[in-house]
Amino acid sequence: MQSLYPDYQNGSNHLEQWDRVCRWYKKVKKIQNKDYDRILSVAEQEDFLLAFFSNAHQLKDWVSRVKNDDSIKKLFYKSSGKQCLVVLSDFITNYKHFENNRNKHALDKNTWLFKRDAQSGDKIKPTHTWWIQSQDKEINLYILADEVFIELETYMKSKGYID
Repeated sequence: MQSLYPDYQNGSNHLEQWDRVCRWYKKVKKIQNKDYDRILSVAEQEDFLLAFFSNAHQLKDWVSRVKNDDSIKKLFYKSSGKQCLVVLSDFITNYKHFENNRNKHALDKNTWLFKRDAQSGDKIKPTHTWWIQSQDKEINLYILADEVFIELETYMKSKGYID
């Protein structure tokens, strides 16, 4: 598939996906830091988190296909992967299929978004916190987003895909 963006022609489509991950991560950080210009609804805040996690999860497919590098997939496997990326994979797979994960590489086939804290902060810029449950642990999605981004950035740099 050829990119529609001139900057990503000639086999660099995985960089287009990486840029998407970065853009959504910046939006997530703006919510977390209450650094946005207008009130964001609960739905918008949740959408930003889900878009970040979905794009981060899809990065492995882009890198694997475009760079012919399956090593990124192993980061998402329970046996050899990074904990945060395995949890991400379980969460997104369950979320997009509306059912428990049947993937043999799943860490916890029941990983799911299970609660949202009431708004915190001032009335002008309320921020909600979302939680998923995996292996009987409650995981804050903002903390998971930070861990996922760091792991993916480290991988991309180690492979020389980004500076």
